[in-house]
Amino acid sequence: MKGITDVSAGASQVKSARGGKVFSAPKTKNSSYLDLFILSIERTRLSQGQANLEKRQSQIKAKMERNQKRLAEIGAELRIKARQVEEAEVEKVAALPPEAKPPSKKWQTVAVEY
Repeated sequence: MKGITDVSAGASQVKSARGGKVFSAPKTKNSSYLDLFILSIERTRLSQGQANLEKRQSQIKAKMERNQKRLAEIGAELRIKARQVEEAEVEKVAALPPEAKPPSKKWQTVAVEY
């Protein structure tokens, strides 16, 4: 760019942004290259977002599998403990003397003659 000292004819030959007709925004009919640029940036951003979502989805699936496995282990432990409690109750009832056994739920009947 020419400086003020380099111009022999005067200051009228020095071009500024306004004098050189340089605008910051392109005209509307010539903005197709800008649209292409913006769309390519948007495509890059969206593909990165999709990669992040897929990574997060795989992490969530792995966590769900770990939780399901842990739930199955806890359920198995609970079934074993319930079985042990039932066996302990059966042994406790069997260990009682015959007269101390609790009556069954059926009605006990006695024959009476008149």
